[in-house]
Amino acid sequence: MRTRLFTYAIGLAATLAILGLIVATRILAEAGRPEVVVLQEVEVIDASQLPPPPPPPPPENPADQPPPPVALPELQITQDLAMPALPVADVPLDPRLSVDTFALDASVAELPAEAPPKVVAKPAPRPVNPAPVVRPDAPMSLKQLDGKPRLIFSPKVRFPLDAPRSMRSGQVLVRVIIDTNGKSSLHSVVRSSHPAFVDAAKRIANGARFTPPQAGGKKVKAIMLWPITINR
Repeated sequence: MRTRLFTYAIGLAATLAILGLIVATRILAEAGRPEVVVLQEVEVIDASQLPPPPPPPPPENPADQPPPPVALPELQITQDLAMPALPVADVPLDPRLSVDTFALDASVAELPAEAPPKVVAKPAPRPVNPAPVVRPDAPMSLKQLDGKPRLIFSPKVRFPLDAPRSMRSGQVLVRVIIDTNGKSSLHSVVRSSHPAFVDAAKRIANGARFTPPQAGGKKVKAIMLWPITINR
């Protein structure tokens, strides 16, 4: 048992000695290593080569500066002047003086009576849509009729010989009057596509027949525009 303890003690001492030798060796190695110094190049600039400093800012425009304050006049305190004394008459008053009496029951003049207000007669109301005044024998327009008259008969006419050969048809706008029996008569020629068709259109307007025009269920005369077409 003692031998083993002695052996362990010797081994531990040897281990510690080896560790101490290693540490001492590293310390000596670090102490003998030379120190490295890094040098940096510094550029020297001549002060004469530097650009001149910027000029100072211009002074402020006096017009932009606010005007100086206006001096106010000094107020002077004046002494309040007393009002002048009014003269007093040295006349003794006699309480025994007589005073004339006056009446308070004076009659008041009567005011004139107001005139009664004038009555203005109101104008008679006008009808909203007054009916047009139509003579019994005057023809009525299509707007006044119950309906548009319908063509029943139209006389046949020959195509005008003096019409241009290039025209296959012609049109004449006429104004006709239709009586209570439906017979039409020419009132006037409004326009024509060619003068050659006017005579033929007049013969048609004076010989055509329509259904009798009516207004309010009664037969009346009527006037209307009628476009007449004449074909070749």
